[in-house]
Amino acid sequence: GYIQQIGTPQQVFDTPANLFVAGFIGTPQMNFFPAVLVKDGDAIAAELYGKRVALPEEFQNPALEGRKVTVGIRPEQFAIDWNNSADAIVGRVDVTEMMGSEIYIHVNFEGRDAVVRVQTVDLPKGTVFENGQEIRCRIPAPQVHIFDAETEVSLRNWAE
Repeated sequence: GYIQQIGTPQQVFDTPANLFVAGFIGTPQMNFFPAVLVKDGDAIAAELYGKRVALPEEFQNPALEGRKVTVGIRPEQFAIDWNNSADAIVGRVDVTEMMGSEIYIHVNFEGRDAVVRVQTVDLPKGTVFENGQEIRCRIPAPQVHIFDAETEVSLRNWAE
Protein backbone atom coordinates (compact mmCIF):
# COMPACT_ATOMS: atom_id res chain seq x y z
CA GLY A 1 0.00 0.00 0.00
CA TYR A 2 0.84 3.66 -0.25
CA ILE A 3 0.31 6.50 2.17
CA GLN A 4 -2.10 8.77 0.32
CA GLN A 5 -2.28 11.68 2.78
CA ILE A 6 -1.13 12.61 6.26
CA GLY A 7 -3.18 14.95 8.42
CA THR A 8 -5.80 15.13 11.13
CA PRO A 9 -9.14 13.49 10.30
CA GLN A 10 -10.66 16.96 9.81
CA GLN A 11 -7.83 18.07 7.49
CA VAL A 12 -8.17 14.93 5.38
CA PHE A 13 -11.96 15.35 5.21
CA ASP A 14 -11.82 19.06 4.36
CA THR A 15 -8.92 18.98 1.89
CA PRO A 16 -8.43 15.51 0.40
CA ALA A 17 -5.18 15.25 -1.54
CA ASN A 18 -6.62 13.13 -4.33
CA LEU A 19 -9.71 11.38 -5.66
CA PHE A 20 -9.01 8.17 -3.73
CA VAL A 21 -8.86 9.95 -0.36
CA ALA A 22 -11.93 12.06 -1.22
CA GLY A 23 -13.98 8.95 -1.98
CA PHE A 24 -12.66 7.01 0.99
CA ILE A 25 -13.31 9.56 3.74
CA GLY A 26 -16.93 10.37 4.60
CA THR A 27 -20.24 8.55 4.65
CA PRO A 28 -21.94 8.59 2.26
CA GLN A 29 -18.89 9.14 0.08
CA MET A 30 -18.19 12.26 -1.96
CA ASN A 31 -20.01 12.60 -5.30
CA PHE A 32 -17.91 13.06 -8.44
CA PHE A 33 -18.79 14.72 -11.76
CA PRO A 34 -16.73 15.17 -14.94
CA ALA A 35 -16.25 18.83 -15.86
CA VAL A 36 -14.00 21.29 -17.63
CA LEU A 37 -12.66 24.57 -16.26
CA VAL A 38 -13.82 27.55 -18.32
CA LYS A 39 -13.54 31.31 -18.33
CA ASP A 40 -16.73 32.88 -16.95
CA GLY A 41 -16.35 36.63 -17.23
CA ASP A 42 -13.22 37.43 -15.23
CA ALA A 43 -13.36 34.18 -13.26
CA ILE A 44 -12.64 30.50 -13.77
CA ALA A 45 -15.68 28.22 -13.31
CA ALA A 46 -16.34 24.51 -13.65
CA GLU A 47 -18.75 23.62 -16.44
CA LEU A 48 -20.79 20.48 -15.87
CA TYR A 49 -24.08 19.45 -17.45
CA GLY A 50 -24.14 22.76 -19.32
CA LYS A 51 -24.09 24.77 -16.08
CA ARG A 52 -21.30 26.89 -14.67
CA VAL A 53 -20.29 26.34 -11.06
CA ALA A 54 -18.46 29.22 -9.41
CA LEU A 55 -15.13 28.26 -7.87
CA PRO A 56 -13.32 29.51 -4.76
CA GLU A 57 -10.38 31.91 -4.97
CA GLU A 58 -7.71 29.18 -4.95
CA PHE A 59 -8.90 27.99 -8.37
CA GLN A 60 -8.82 31.43 -9.95
CA ASN A 61 -5.76 30.90 -12.11
CA PRO A 62 -6.04 31.56 -15.88
CA ALA A 63 -3.61 28.69 -16.52
CA LEU A 64 -6.35 26.27 -15.41
CA GLU A 65 -8.73 27.27 -18.21
CA GLY A 66 -9.60 24.33 -20.47
CA ARG A 67 -8.40 21.71 -18.00
CA LYS A 68 -10.51 18.55 -17.71
CA VAL A 69 -11.35 17.93 -14.07
CA THR A 70 -13.48 15.94 -11.69
CA VAL A 71 -15.70 18.05 -9.44
CA GLY A 72 -16.26 16.60 -5.98
CA ILE A 73 -19.11 17.58 -3.68
CA ARG A 74 -20.04 15.93 -0.41
CA PRO A 75 -23.69 14.82 -0.07
CA GLU A 76 -24.39 17.31 2.74
CA GLN A 77 -22.93 20.22 0.78
CA PHE A 78 -25.45 20.29 -2.06
CA ALA A 79 -28.04 23.05 -1.79
CA ILE A 80 -31.50 22.11 -3.00
CA ASP A 81 -32.66 24.87 -5.32
CA TRP A 82 -36.26 25.74 -4.55
CA ASN A 83 -36.15 28.88 -6.74
CA ASN A 84 -35.31 27.34 -10.14
CA SER A 85 -32.00 29.18 -10.41
CA ALA A 86 -30.31 29.14 -13.80
CA ASP A 87 -27.12 27.68 -12.31
CA ALA A 88 -28.76 24.62 -10.72
CA ILE A 89 -27.98 21.16 -12.04
CA VAL A 90 -31.05 19.05 -12.69
CA GLY A 91 -31.53 15.41 -11.82
CA ARG A 92 -34.22 12.86 -11.07
CA VAL A 93 -34.86 11.21 -7.73
CA ASP A 94 -34.18 7.47 -7.83
CA VAL A 95 -34.91 6.63 -4.23
CA THR A 96 -34.87 8.23 -0.79
CA GLU A 97 -33.70 6.88 2.53
CA MET A 98 -35.21 8.38 5.66
CA MET A 99 -32.42 8.30 8.25
CA GLY A 100 -34.31 10.01 11.07
CA SER A 101 -33.08 13.59 11.25
CA GLU A 102 -31.89 13.52 7.66
CA ILE A 103 -32.83 12.13 4.27
CA TYR A 104 -30.45 10.60 1.73
CA ILE A 105 -31.81 11.43 -1.72
CA HIS A 106 -30.30 9.24 -4.44
CA VAL A 107 -30.34 11.33 -7.60
CA ASN A 108 -29.52 10.55 -11.21
CA PHE A 109 -27.80 13.52 -12.85
CA GLU A 110 -27.75 12.66 -16.57
CA GLY A 111 -26.71 9.06 -15.95
CA ARG A 112 -24.42 9.76 -12.99
CA ASP A 113 -25.72 8.68 -9.58
CA ALA A 114 -25.20 10.94 -6.59
CA VAL A 115 -26.39 11.20 -3.02
CA VAL A 116 -27.82 14.46 -1.65
CA ARG A 117 -28.06 14.53 2.14
CA VAL A 118 -30.62 16.93 3.64
CA GLN A 119 -31.49 17.68 7.25
CA THR A 120 -35.25 17.18 7.69
CA VAL A 121 -35.49 20.38 9.77
CA ASP A 122 -34.25 22.31 6.71
CA LEU A 123 -37.10 21.09 4.50
CA PRO A 124 -40.38 22.96 4.05
CA LYS A 125 -43.13 21.20 6.00
CA GLY A 126 -44.72 18.36 4.03
CA THR A 127 -41.87 18.01 1.53
CA VAL A 128 -41.86 14.59 -0.14
CA PHE A 129 -39.35 13.37 -2.71
CA GLU A 130 -40.86 10.83 -5.08
CA ASN A 131 -39.13 8.47 -7.51
CA GLY A 132 -38.72 10.14 -10.89
CA GLN A 133 -39.32 13.62 -9.48
CA GLU A 134 -37.12 16.38 -10.86
CA ILE A 135 -34.75 17.87 -8.31
CA ARG A 136 -32.57 20.93 -8.78
CA CYS A 137 -29.35 21.37 -6.84
CA ARG A 138 -26.72 24.07 -6.61
CA ILE A 139 -23.11 23.48 -5.70
CA PRO A 140 -21.91 26.29 -3.42
CA ALA A 141 -18.45 27.54 -4.46
CA PRO A 142 -16.74 27.16 -1.07
CA GLN A 143 -17.75 23.47 -0.95
CA VAL A 144 -16.29 22.43 -4.30
CA HIS A 145 -13.34 20.07 -4.60
CA ILE A 146 -11.52 19.98 -7.93
CA PHE A 147 -9.30 17.09 -9.05
CA ASP A 148 -7.29 16.80 -12.24
CA ALA A 149 -9.12 14.32 -14.50
CA GLU A 150 -5.90 12.57 -15.52
CA THR A 151 -3.75 12.52 -12.37
CA GLU A 152 -6.70 12.55 -9.91
CA VAL A 153 -4.70 14.96 -7.70
CA SER A 154 -6.48 17.86 -6.00
CA LEU A 155 -5.99 21.22 -7.69
CA ARG A 156 -6.50 23.03 -4.38
CA ASN A 157 -3.56 25.31 -3.77
CA TRP A 158 -2.45 24.50 -7.32
CA ALA A 159 -0.21 27.54 -7.49
CA GLU A 160 1.84 26.48 -4.45
